[in-house]
Amino acid sequence: MPLVGSKRNYLFFSIPFPLQNKLMIKVFLADDLPIFLEGLQSILQYQAVVAITSTAANGIEVLQQLPEKMPDVLITDIQMPEMNGIELTKEIFKHYPSIRVIGLTMFKEDHLLVEMLEAGARGYLLKTCTKEQVLEAVQAVHAGGFYFCSGTTPKLTRLIAKSHLRGFPKMEEGKFSATEIQIIRGICEEMSTREISQSLYLGERTIESYRHKIFEKAGVKNMAGLVIYAVKNGLYEV
Repeated sequence: MPLVGSKRNYLFFSIPFPLQNKLMIKVFLADDLPIFLEGLQSILQYQAVVAITSTAANGIEVLQQLPEKMPDVLITDIQMPEMNGIELTKEIFKHYPSIRVIGLTMFKEDHLLVEMLEAGARGYLLKTCTKEQVLEAVQAVHAGGFYFCSGTTPKLTRLIAKSHLRGFPKMEEGKFSATEIQIIRGICEEMSTREISQSLYLGERTIESYRHKIFEKAGVKNMAGLVIYAVKNGLYEV
């Protein structure tokens, strides 16, 4: 389900906020297009682990509301009037470091997205993402991790990998075996399971088992996240 909602329900404020409790992840939404806010709300408002605290149309409105509507996670568009998502993220990182920021972007905004991540955002979502990806991103950054959308292009993956991400986790020494490192490099080279299997003389099921363990150890959800993790920790060069 994409984020864009029905035009007939353009006034997103008609959607009631769910009851909140301290066990839920409090999420603040910011976008200057009500139709996208409506789409996000329709995705998140009935999730058992999420409570939407408020919405805003630009960064200034977010900062004005934060003292009262303090969220755990902020999902914000990158390009907004008055104060964009990049400037907003810088302010939040400086004054509210406990808030995890997720950038919301369209395609062809690679340079802006990298700026957003370097400003302190913990991940991003494409506006064409699914409801499962939205919830996955919220839970990942709330848990202290990063989230890189599965729709990330190889070009953007390389740009992010070479950028200066604040708070990116460092790999513990000896975390991966020699075989796991070879498989990581194969995945980063976009080799198929069969190709990796043939190059290492291991069965395809064995490679799939390794792949699952590698993703779990690295704390990533998809190939883009693994490539960025591998480059940041010296396991692969781009």
